[in-house]
Parts: sequence; C-alpha cells; structure tokens
Amino acid sequence: KKQVVKAVGRYFTPDWFVSLMLSFVSPSVICRKKVAVVEPACANGQFLLGLRDCFPDFFKNAEKMGVEIDLFLVSQMRERFKELGAKLIHGDFLLWEPHQRFDLILGNPPYGIPSMSEHYSLRVEQSRKRQYRRLFRTWFGKYNIYGAFIEKAVTLLKKGGQLLYVVPASFLVLQEYKRLRAFLAYSGRCEIVYVGNHVFKPYADVSVVILSLTKGVDAGKLTLFEWDGDKTVTVHLTADWKGEPVTFKTSLTELLDSCCERTLSDVFQIRISPRTPEVQRNPFVVKSERCPNRGYLPILNGRNLNCGKIVYSLKSGYWIRRENIRSLRHFMGIPHLVVGLGFRNNGRLAAAYDAKCYPWMGDVYHLLPRHNALATSPYPPSDFIVKFLTSPLMAQYVKDKFKSISYHLSIVQIGMLPLPSPKTLQIIRRELSESGLERLVKTL
Repeated sequence: KKQVVKAVGRYFTPDWFVSLMLSFVSPSVICRKKVAVVEPACANGQFLLGLRDCFPDFFKNAEKMGVEIDLFLVSQMRERFKELGAKLIHGDFLLWEPHQRFDLILGNPPYGIPSMSEHYSLRVEQSRKRQYRRLFRTWFGKYNIYGAFIEKAVTLLKKGGQLLYVVPASFLVLQEYKRLRAFLAYSGRCEIVYVGNHVFKPYADVSVVILSLTKGVDAGKLTLFEWDGDKTVTVHLTADWKGEPVTFKTSLTELLDSCCERTLSDVFQIRISPRTPEVQRNPFVVKSERCPNRGYLPILNGRNLNCGKIVYSLKSGYWIRRENIRSLRHFMGIPHLVVGLGFRNNGRLAAAYDAKCYPWMGDVYHLLPRHNALATSPYPPSDFIVKFLTSPLMAQYVKDKFKSISYHLSIVQIGMLPLPSPKTLQIIRRELSESGLERLVKTL
C-alpha cells in the first residue's frame, strides 16, 4: 500500500528503469576478474536480478550480497537469493560494517526525512537518528536518508569502484546537501543523469537522477546528462567541481546569466518567514477566525501572495498587534519585497512589494536590501523587480535552470536568480526577439 511504502521510504524500481541504470555500469568494472557487488536496501534484489540478465558472465564470477533491514522481506527472499548465489544479510546498511570493500554498489536507497513526527513519512526512532547524525559527516539540517546511503556506499567502495544509485534530484541544489555535494566532488568522478519525475508514479511524484561515482578517479570532474526517453544528452561538463549547486543550461539561461550584472543574493539578504510552531509559541499571537480587537493584523502566508499582488486578509487564522510584529522577525514592519516558495499559474513566481508592512508566516521569503549593494550601485525600482520576477521570462528561466527538481524554490535557488537593470533588460528583449522568443518579454 502507498502509505506503507512511504513509512519505510521504499519505492520499488520499474524493470525498464533497472535496465536503463545498468547500461551505465562502467566497462572498467565489468572487465575485472574478481569482483564484489552489494545491493543496499535490496528488498527483492531487483538490481542483482538485472545484473544477472544484463551481464551473465560478470554476475557468475562476482561475489554478490544484498543488505535488507526488513526482516519479513528477508524471510521471503532468502530462497531467491540462494538461487542467485548471493548472500542476503539482515541489517541496517547504514550501520553495517563489512570486512571488505566493493567494486560495485548499486540500487535504489530509501527516501525520506527520518523522524517519528507525523509531519514526515519515514519512521525512524530518535535514538537511531542521533546515531546516524554522529556517523555521517554529510548530515546537515533536514537531511534526507538517501544522502547517508550515498556517503556510506562511497566509503565501502574500492579505489576505482563504482557507485550506481537512483536518488531524488534534490541534492543537486538544496542547501541541506552542500556537504554531500562537496563529499562527492572530493571522492571521485561524478556522472549525473537527470531523468525527471515520472519513474515512480503513482507512488511518488519525485524527480530523480541516476548518480554514478567512480571512487578515487578524476576527483572534481562532473558530467551532467539528461535522459530524453531514448538517449542521454550531455548538458555540460565541469573539471573542477567543488560541490557547488548543479543546474542546467539552455540558450535562455546562458543569455540571462551572461547579461545580468547581479543576482538576487548579490543585492538582497533573503530570509524565511517563521513556521507555524514558532508562531503558535509567540505570546503576542492570537488564534481566531475573526479579528480579536482593534489594532490586530492578520498574519499573512503564501496563500495571500499572488503574482504582483498581496491579499491583505485572514488566511492563516492567526493575528498579532502591529506594535508586536517584530517579535516574529526584526524586519517585519518595514516595506520590502516578498517572494513565495511555490509556483502560480503557468509556473510563474509569486512576488510583490509589501508596502503595508504586514506580518508573515510560512512559505514566504523576504528580500532585504544589502547596504553594500546600494552603495555600489542602486538596485532597480521594486515595481520593476516584481514585474521581472513574475514574468513568463522568469518562469521559463526557472524551468530551464532547475527542471522539476523540487516543488518550490529554496533560498539558494532564489538567490541564484538573475537581476537585470532596465538597460540590460532592453538588450535581453532585443536578443529574445531576434530568436523568436518575444512572447516571453511581452509583459515587461
């Protein structure tokens, strides 16, 4: 059942995708005489079965293992693994300490933020989570458990050994994975194939990549590919990757990135609104469907924010007096730009200028001018920035640069957005018109 699948973070891999992944097994691994192969979180051994079908001679001569934490699955699959000539180990791969290293580690690790909280789907006891946090140096913030599976696998590889996983694409750009990206860049040659969000539907609407890492070889070399349904297309190659966010390139993104002098993070500090638990703990906040008294303002959230417009009415159910607004955040009560995390109609960004200085909570970013940016050269007027951010041009830019990696933009992604001057925008408009893309700039 879908809810059971989510509770253990397990999404079974379609056979066609197993075959696709195995096409990326390195020839340098296949040609080895004596090899050791392990499939973490192996369940029914899909990848070992695929390996047998795709590379029978290699499979026959390999030492094969599967590690599985689910005792019921282990009992059900023991005979199958015996027929495969593979050893099935009952245990937590993240805590497993084998006395050997491996030539090939492949599979589909579990996904999810480990917690017993009802807000997260992957059920992990707090004591076990603390143990993971101590063991894995890439653990940071709200870390998804697949990141720990990546780190563990890399540590268990021989030099020249290959890791081959299907994992969510979120690690490419999100701040929680900055340590993981740096770890991968340091550990060897990375090849990443973006596949999209259709692989695990209907069980999970998650964009995934095939991650291949060859340990101890060409550290810092990164090649990004995209699977178009028939073949892999090279997006770009980097020889000195140090773990920076990984994004995609098109003629449109290259035009804007090359023309625009600055990004949003160059000009603004970007801050997030307080979350619901913090708002509920605030002694000045009142929960009510109606205004409690004169002087109270509704606390706005993402539903109040549209493309170029703020609806100043109650959506959250929370109120606070104007004089207490800064108890939520010090910058509230000051006019500034606000940007929503999620997308609106046709993938456009939600952004507006809060001239009325209302309180906010939830999924809304706040853009606060950097004083040094103002001293260098004044940033464009707020209405110009709002019109640019909410334009079809920026919707297409975001789609091209970040694909469907996440359902909303992170602080890092918002900060990477280009910010042109009015003069630069004229150049961009002319270039796009000559390319037949004038529809993207009609509203600007």
